[in-house]
Order: sequence, then structure tokens, then C-alpha cells
Amino acid sequence: MTEATPQPKSKPISVWSPLRRPIFRESGDCVHHLGYRELDAGYGGHLADDDADRLAASIALMQTAASLPVLLLGMPAGALADILDRRRLLLFWLTWMVAAAAILGLLTTTGWIGVGRCCS
Repeated sequence: MTEATPQPKSKPISVWSPLRRPIFRESGDCVHHLGYRELDAGYGGHLADDDADRLAASIALMQTAASLPVLLLGMPAGALADILDRRRLLLFWLTWMVAAAAILGLLTTTGWIGVGRCCS
């Protein structure tokens, strides 16, 4: 009788293993920045449909809405990242952002919110 040769144990694959490859990180970064450029173009297209007399106010409100969270939440977010588990904190805020984007997209599509409603 021959004994069966033991099979080498395979190393478990981690969820983070693709991030070890620089090309994967760089392509993800490229897609991320492309998404932000598309978002900016969408804002511009949405504002271009507005009246010319309210266009400057609409653009100013959009820029304020885009930069105000960074100003107000930057330091508290850094403190929380030092105190709490960063992975769980990141997953929580990414989930929050996806939910908020979905709700805002739904409300905009159905006509409940829009540029004309805030700058009247």
C-alpha cells in the first residue's frame, strides 16, 4: 500500500490582495478621478439648463456645497480616524455616501429637487 502524498496547503486569498499590484491601484485611481470629472460635467450640464440671471448664484451654491463638508468635517474626521477602526469607519462612510447619492438621484429624477427650487 502506498501512502497518499500530502497536498500543499494553499494560502488563503485576501480581499486586499489585488491592491498589492501597482497597476490595479493606478487603474482604480484613474476610474475614481474619471467619475469625479463626470460628476462635474453633470453639474455643469444641469446648471446650464437654468436661467442666465440665476446661473452665477447656482454655480456659487454648488461650489459652496462641494467644499463646505471638507472645511467643516475634515478635522473631526481625522480625529475619528485616529480613534476608531479605520476600515469600519471607511465602510460606514462609503455606504452612507452611496445611499445619499441614490436618494438624491431618485429625488432629482422624479423632480422633487433641482436647481430651480433652491435659487428661486
